[in-house]
Amino acid sequence: MQIVLCDDESVYLHAVEQQILSWGKNNNRNDSLTIKLFQSSEDLLEAWTNGMDIDILFVDIQIPGELSGMELAREIHEKDEYVPIVFITNYAEYAYEGYCVNALRYLRKPMLQKDIDVCMDIAWRQWINHQSTFVSLVTASQSIHVPIHAIIYAEIIAHKLRIVAADEIGEYEIRSTLDRLEEKLPADEFVRCHKSFLVSLRHIRKYKSGAVTISSGLEIPVGRKYIRSFADKFRLYYQGDVK
Repeated sequence: MQIVLCDDESVYLHAVEQQILSWGKNNNRNDSLTIKLFQSSEDLLEAWTNGMDIDILFVDIQIPGELSGMELAREIHEKDEYVPIVFITNYAEYAYEGYCVNALRYLRKPMLQKDIDVCMDIAWRQWINHQSTFVSLVTASQSIHVPIHAIIYAEIIAHKLRIVAADEIGEYEIRSTLDRLEEKLPADEFVRCHKSFLVSLRHIRKYKSGAVTISSGLEIPVGRKYIRSFADKFRLYYQGDVK
């Protein structure tokens, strides 16, 4: 897992690094972590543009004389909206902007270990799910392997299972049930929200009573029977164990 930290103040940069390493040690995960430090947002953006992976980014919102952390986040999310970003700052007035770019968390300096732990728990779970690469599907004409992270949602239409994915094909139709598909997918990344719909938590952009809006802009219903279980999984995926 590649963790990227960006702060022009080295004292905070190294403090977050040590807190992440402490989380890794307590969870026996340090062997799976790579941490890269940047004091320049523009150097970070150049490295990312040239192929550096980011599985979670911790960035200060204010970086004097360079791209702000908010501008950096917008640049990254224009090309990859799934990069988890945690904003760190002394200034509360930036919190709303952080939520507007789908920030994972907004943390005030000095950061507390428990807050870093929550961020890393969420990012780790999402990263592990992303490593589960393919699910096998059998259509009327062939057997195919679909990237799990590309699946947006699935629905039952006229006794057939339609799977909508964010890949070059886009849609798959198979003879199966939602229950069988659900068994093949990571339980903490996909959730049943209706008797006819299974949706990827990763692709949900908005949740309100009775419906969710996914990355394509489509609104999918949340049935009464599924409201509680859906809400629990949604909260766990985006907020960790916070009640």
